[in-house]
Amino acid sequence: MKKIIPLLFVGLISLVTSNAYAWEHEIAAGYGYGNEIEEDYSNQGYVLTGKFYKFRPIDDTLVVTLDGTVAHWTANVNHNKQLTTVAVAPSFRAYFANPRCHSVRPYLDVSFGPALLSARQFGNRTQGANAAFQTTLEVGTEVGNQKRSLDFNLHLAHYCNAGIFKPNQGINILYIFTVGYQF
Repeated sequence: MKKIIPLLFVGLISLVTSNAYAWEHEIAAGYGYGNEIEEDYSNQGYVLTGKFYKFRPIDDTLVVTLDGTVAHWTANVNHNKQLTTVAVAPSFRAYFANPRCHSVRPYLDVSFGPALLSARQFGNRTQGANAAFQTTLEVGTEVGNQKRSLDFNLHLAHYCNAGIFKPNQGINILYIFTVGYQF
């Protein structure tokens, strides 16, 4: 909990300093589930994410944000069942059309950044350190006006240490559905 408080503090400060167009921030909650790749068990859990800083748009259809994620995962095994992760990552959201012109705005989103893992072992997977990277790939849609809207998305998350530490057995949550509020 002590590690989460500074992250929340930074997020609150950035609420008053952002300078982009349309919605400025987002808070989202969700549930994830999926079989671990090449294993005979599943992972599931809850995730809380936030877009706490929005950079100036790159163009009409590409937006970059700085995101924070806190998640708690459970593996359907007899050992190493619990994992809590905290990550901060830049996120690149590409809309299919100019989001300023539509009230329904489908998009693709990808993010990659550092993560802290509460354990090195989760299910049958082992990481060489508690430091790792979180990669997400999302597809979703925003519904509403430019200042207040809902965001529905389905994404996958992958945690690994990119071969920096040995072993590097990735952890995967294949189906994460989140609902967010943009303001």
